[in-house]
Amino acid sequence: MPGIAERGRGDRGAMIGAGMVALAFFSLVAFAEWVTYNLWADGTAAGPASGVIGAVATIAMAFVPSSIAVLVFALAGGYRWTLGRRSAALVILSLAASAGRLGEMRIVWGAGLSGLRAVAELLNGIVPPLLALVIGLYYVDAQDRTRRIQRLIAVREVEAQKALADLEHEELRVRRSVSDTLHGRIQQRLVFIAASLTPIAQAARQAGREDEANELAGLIDDLDRLREEEVRQVSHALYPSGLDMGLQQALRLEIARIPASIAVEYRLSPAAAGVDDVTNPEFDSADRLLLVSAVEEGVTNALKHGTATALTIGVDVEQIADRPMVVVTVSDDGQAAPKQSEPDPSPANESEVQDLGLAASGLARLERRFEARGGGLEFTPGDGHGATLRVWLPRPTEPMNG
Repeated sequence: MPGIAERGRGDRGAMIGAGMVALAFFSLVAFAEWVTYNLWADGTAAGPASGVIGAVATIAMAFVPSSIAVLVFALAGGYRWTLGRRSAALVILSLAASAGRLGEMRIVWGAGLSGLRAVAELLNGIVPPLLALVIGLYYVDAQDRTRRIQRLIAVREVEAQKALADLEHEELRVRRSVSDTLHGRIQQRLVFIAASLTPIAQAARQAGREDEANELAGLIDDLDRLREEEVRQVSHALYPSGLDMGLQQALRLEIARIPASIAVEYRLSPAAAGVDDVTNPEFDSADRLLLVSAVEEGVTNALKHGTATALTIGVDVEQIADRPMVVVTVSDDGQAAPKQSEPDPSPANESEVQDLGLAASGLARLERRFEARGGGLEFTPGDGHGATLRVWLPRPTEPMNG
């Protein structure tokens, strides 16, 4: 936003410019009146001096006094005054300009005006400067209203971004809290329950109650699977492992969770080698979580909908919209999904169509979140097989502390 001094110069220039344009119009009207009077009036009429000098003098009488009034008002900063001071200045300057016009008429015509003619010419001379000043003021006020609206929009945008950041940090806090609870208390509680059941199962087996012992052993196994698989997966989904150690570490841990039967290639460009690692924490946790969530979405879609056998996950830095962006891509060799506009309506494919709709919905939500943070998302199906998910976020200008 421009400074106060710059805005003052702009308002002064706008006041002078708009006023002069209005006066130029009034001067042309005065010239047209002179032409009509001198060219088409009968020869007996006594009017303003004829000829080129008379024409120039007629225009000067309409322009010079009024332009001086506009300049005085603008240079004095009258556009910043209160309504009362403005009104008084408009009347005084318009009367002064009109009086100056009468003086010019006396010089050009060589004779003074008196009576009703003088009053009429005085009133006639008030109109051009008054309207020029009013037009200039209206233009300056319009500019000021535009600036206020722009400032209000800028403030609202800042408030919206702050609210979004607050929501994201609160989401992270809740995610981390629930993840810690699952990873700590609930897993510990499940371990304790399994440990309590183990001697009971052993006692039942020693007492010859094999069915009871086997049932208890099955419950213990179920508790172990629940703890190792379900609870750990939910905990990781809420707050991925390594998120506090940087984007690269979080991505490596995410790649390690992909089944061993899927070939995975991790590509880290030289430009991205130093981006947001444990020694250089550039992004905050909200940005890392968003990028890791995009990778999870891309991997899930590739394995579930594309039946992929190979994945390529890459991290790079590119210039997008004249800003350095961290770009993360997930490419796969799976079978290309059918176009959503032409789904197979057969009952056998109904669940697949529903899954594709959910996948598209997930990508749409991710895209909105990336755009809200100044980034973007692209999903490009391959020609017959494979697809690429590409997301990007602005690279922070300075690394974060801690």
